[in-house]
Amino acid sequence: MNRQHPGSPTSEQGFSLVIVFLLSLGVLLTGVATMGRISFGWMGAAWQAQSREAREAAEIGMTRIVSELNRERNRRLLVNASVLDTQSRTYIENSTNEAITGSFCTTALPLLNGAFPAGTDPKAQQIIDADRRFQLVSISQPAASSEMEPGSPSSRNDSDANGTESFKVTTGYDPDGTGTAEFPARAGELTITVRGMAYRNNTLIATTTLRRTFEVVPKCCWGSLGGYGGAFGVDTRPCPTIGIGIVGGAAENDTGEITILGSSASIITGDGDQIPFVYCIASSTCSVSVNQNLGTGVKVVDAKMPRIPMPPITICLDQNTALCNLDLDDNGLPNSGGNLLLDTGVALSSWPANFRSVCMRDTATPPVTTCSINTLDFGHNNRTLSVDTRGGPIRLYFPNSQSGSTKTIDMRNNGGFIHINSSNTGSVPSDITDLTFFGCQPSSTRTCSPHQLVSIGNGSAAALKLFAYFPNGDVTIGGNGSFEGVMWVDQLGSNGNITFIIPGSGISQVLDLMGMGGTAPTQEFPMVDYVTRATKSLQFF
Repeated sequence: MNRQHPGSPTSEQGFSLVIVFLLSLGVLLTGVATMGRISFGWMGAAWQAQSREAREAAEIGMTRIVSELNRERNRRLLVNASVLDTQSRTYIENSTNEAITGSFCTTALPLLNGAFPAGTDPKAQQIIDADRRFQLVSISQPAASSEMEPGSPSSRNDSDANGTESFKVTTGYDPDGTGTAEFPARAGELTITVRGMAYRNNTLIATTTLRRTFEVVPKCCWGSLGGYGGAFGVDTRPCPTIGIGIVGGAAENDTGEITILGSSASIITGDGDQIPFVYCIASSTCSVSVNQNLGTGVKVVDAKMPRIPMPPITICLDQNTALCNLDLDDNGLPNSGGNLLLDTGVALSSWPANFRSVCMRDTATPPVTTCSINTLDFGHNNRTLSVDTRGGPIRLYFPNSQSGSTKTIDMRNNGGFIHINSSNTGSVPSDITDLTFFGCQPSSTRTCSPHQLVSIGNGSAAALKLFAYFPNGDVTIGGNGSFEGVMWVDQLGSNGNITFIIPGSGISQVLDLMGMGGTAPTQEFPMVDYVTRATKSLQFF
């Protein structure tokens, strides 16, 4: 028998086959691993590209939404988040809801087509291009927790869930516990969540969600971030919202009216420029009847008017007595007319007895004369009441409503007020607030019902300078004269060719008097603009 010995050719061939097999297997496995790495690399790169596209879409959507909300006509939504979160564009952009959604600073209604062109639902997917889309997921804000901070909407009417939260004023707020009051404390917040999506051939391949919280700060209409004690900017001037020179609807109960029918009537600034609009306070609509030649519109807003300052004298509060019902018949004027002078430059003891009994004068510099009056009746036609404020301002308070058709101020026919300062050149008054009328303001204990009926006329050729604030007043302006000042009432009516002059200086004087001016205001300014200023937090998930 033949035997194979070790080292023979046959055994060497078998061993070589094993070696070849192992080497081939190693090469195969190496190739598979390499192909796997390449494939996973391709897949990872594709996934990263798709995720990047989704993230870009979310960022683009966020930018478009914020830019849209920062447009002047849409800024009211910065403090009305629930409206944008729950309502359609049809609701938001409708003039019927202007009081809720409209900006305080323009008559232009909200328009959101820049960020949400796809239909009327702001939460619908918005197409950026063939491969990218974004979608508003939510927009929210916390409840207001400090003064001057916009928060979630609060309703003025319990049945209306779409009211607007205004900025709060608390002069003693001390957020950092240093013992020093700060005003205002800090800005508000607005959180927007946007989903970005990547598509291929209309198939969703990646999504990313971006949540961003913005700082929202108050600002003046057409102005800087100042006007709020310099907390948000270096400009400490009061907000120059010239349209606040005439405000209707001051009762804040949807009873406001503005009627100006004179074919040559006008509402202008102190420089003679036409004022584009004035305000009417309402949660929905205000009754407006304005001659088309006027050229001034009426902006309906849902805002809160300031409180009337407390008077130092309340002798006629809730008093319907002979003492408090003043009649110029008691001053010896002829029935055919005549003029009665109230001069703050002389001792109060020298005043007519009926006025002296309901007025007082403080010891400020200059002294302020304050009167508390139930009704003021001129008694006969063609009478005037002149007020010389050379010695200091005068405030006439009319704290009560009258029953029936009794007027709070009744000038009769062709009567009027004359405001002068005989110490100035041309006897021109120094400030419009040197002559101020305050009416009845509703509260938890006072209804001020029915409306106070007030007639105010100009008794001279010069413009009558005054500030009149009758929150529950039906004020009628008679004649064809001119008025220079500020008038806040519930219902305003004028049939003559009246010229209303609203000077910027007069607005500032009123704001100071009402505690809304200067560096430490004590009441909130009702007509405020808003803007996002910075990002407080950002999160992708």
